[in-house]
Amino acid sequence: MRIELLESKPGHSADEMETALNCLLTKVLNIAHNVSVHIMDVKVEVKINAPKISHENTWYYNCLGSPIGSIIAAVVAEALKSP
Repeated sequence: MRIELLESKPGHSADEMETALNCLLTKVLNIAHNVSVHIMDVKVEVKINAPKISHENTWYYNCLGSPIGSIIAAVVAEALKSP
């Protein structure tokens, strides 16, 4: 993922991650209706409302996993400055 696609680099808070993910997934890529982020201790929970990419029984999902999940992981890793 290119961080330049975001309006600003996400910070550590759930609100900053949520803003970045909503910008990327709803405005730039148009592949979801909206995103919510909650941080609980060391766990980041991201909920995608109305994803527009189906991944049921596709070869890329079976090999690589969900494209939306990969994008979320990249944004959260960037926000937390962690792999």
